[in-house]
Amino acid sequence: MENQKPFCDRLRNEWKHPSEWAEDEWNMFIREKSPFIYKICYNVLGNKTQAEDAAQDAFLRIYKNAGKFTYRTFNKFISWIAKIAKNVSLGHKRAIKSQFKCRNEFASFFGKGLKYNPSDWTPDEKEIDSQKIFKYLPSIISMKYLQDLDHNEISLRLGITPASSRQMLSMAVAKLRKQFGNGG
Repeated sequence: MENQKPFCDRLRNEWKHPSEWAEDEWNMFIREKSPFIYKICYNVLGNKTQAEDAAQDAFLRIYKNAGKFTYRTFNKFISWIAKIAKNVSLGHKRAIKSQFKCRNEFASFFGKGLKYNPSDWTPDEKEIDSQKIFKYLPSIISMKYLQDLDHNEISLRLGITPASSRQMLSMAVAKLRKQFGNGG
């Protein structure tokens, strides 16, 4: 009958350090504590999908750092995982906020020139739909310069041709150089 108790109830009575858990014990722990971790993530993020992603990341961090947990009680362990879930969620929130800030700055810088002034474009530039440029350019810049992907990989991910990716990027770089100077 003792084994019929939920895993976390058994841990309260018979503490076993997480670094000593078998795979099935980790699975039981995740199954039992998923709602707890999800609620923490949801309270921080306020979005179901983002909270689910953060909860998964939190469990990965808990698993990877289980050996660093130094206390020897179940309640301290629960406090520790709650803190990890909160910190992971705050990290997700900062990343989302930064992403929106970047997109807003990008839209304000490129939006008018790309969306509303196609008469200023060269004949080659006119072949690319301005809505497509506005839609894909932040992603192209991010993938090229932050993720260091080549234009073939970028085009596969966005469903555009490599030539379009190159052309959109070169237009953006030209506009930046015109606005801020060559920069050296």
